[in-house]
Amino acid sequence: MHELKMEFPDDVYDLLRDLAEPGHLIETLVLQIVALRLDCNLSKGGPAFAPPFATSLFEYQSDEIFRMAKREPVHLQDHKGRQFTIISTEEFERLSAQ
Repeated sequence: MHELKMEFPDDVYDLLRDLAEPGHLIETLVLQIVALRLDCNLSKGGPAFAPPFATSLFEYQSDEIFRMAKREPVHLQDHKGRQFTIISTEEFERLSAQ
């Protein structure tokens, strides 16, 4: 993985800090936002591969998350540490039929 240094104005940094789930680094949140905008599912390997997307992103990035879930499972984690997976209805029906 490559390292990237970024500088943010104080108001942007404060917003990112407010959006970051407790226990998640702001850097992780920024990586998740960039990955969603690039349509790159960092969570597809599950929690052992990369931290699940923060549920706080769901409010602001739901279109990207739903688009990604149409193709593959998207893993989320809320501020209490509870983990969820979003899958398409088609995938749910396929799994339910097995």
